[in-house]
Amino acid sequence: MLSISFSDSFKAMIDLKHVKTFLAIQQRGSFSAAADWLDIAQPTVSLHIKSLEKSLGYPLFERIGKGAVMTPAGTRFLLSAQELIRLATEAQTITAEQQAIHGELKLCVVQSICTYKMPPLLQKFQSKHPAVRLQVTVNRPSTYMLQQLRTGDFDAAIVLEAPFDIPSLGSKPLWSDQLQVVVHPHHHLAQKSTVKLAQLAHEAMIFPDWSAHYRRVFERRLQEQEIVPKTILEIDNMESIKQCVMIGMGLAILPRYAIEQEVSNGLLIPLSIEGFKLSVTAQLIWHKEKIMNQPAKEFIDMMVNRVPSNKN
Repeated sequence: MLSISFSDSFKAMIDLKHVKTFLAIQQRGSFSAAADWLDIAQPTVSLHIKSLEKSLGYPLFERIGKGAVMTPAGTRFLLSAQELIRLATEAQTITAEQQAIHGELKLCVVQSICTYKMPPLLQKFQSKHPAVRLQVTVNRPSTYMLQQLRTGDFDAAIVLEAPFDIPSLGSKPLWSDQLQVVVHPHHHLAQKSTVKLAQLAHEAMIFPDWSAHYRRVFERRLQEQEIVPKTILEIDNMESIKQCVMIGMGLAILPRYAIEQEVSNGLLIPLSIEGFKLSVTAQLIWHKEKIMNQPAKEFIDMMVNRVPSNKN
């Protein structure tokens, strides 16, 4: 409760809730209408006004029928009441600004996660900390991200990599998602209920660049079974890869989260491959020994404590 002392002669303390009730009656024209507007009981409205009149030392309203009309003293008090609420609102705004977290948060995120996963997370962070300046760098190799973390150029990174053990870096698995081989709806494998991995031999394949962890995992699986693609088209952009698959240029392996909309719309067909199950895990990484600013602490806390560690 914010209380304001008028003068030593009054020896009175004014409750802002009572002032707001006074203004509600003045605007709505009756005690009952003010009660409905404020969503409180009418006896509570009466108690507020009685208390305010006692503090001020003069009556504020005359009840005429079902309405309420301000007394001359009430009319004089109106401007003061409006000013009290204005000052209280201004004080609350100043307090909120002083408590707000300021500064810069520098993140490095792999392209697919930034495109398909990060927007709602960034929105959540920014709505809570609107004074923080967000800087997100996209589509850098994981080795680059790790090096930049060690040198302090980024506050945190989100990568798709196998677990690693680097003493100076902290990490937290955020979510896992299946990798799926997708083809054009008219591809000769699209209508088959199941496909053997060996049937992918001599197929045209569209891959991201070699820095993508899931590409390396998939190619190792192919090499283990001596499967050699007919051609390999390498594109360093996931949206472009999907567009190429959708016009029939070849097949691709992509995280499920990146193709949900196209699969739902029938633009891409995921193959059911016997004995084939690969997944990719997103990891949050930060420098354990770096002195973190408050925005970085808040972001890491949000990701570690609020994002499920396994989302299939």
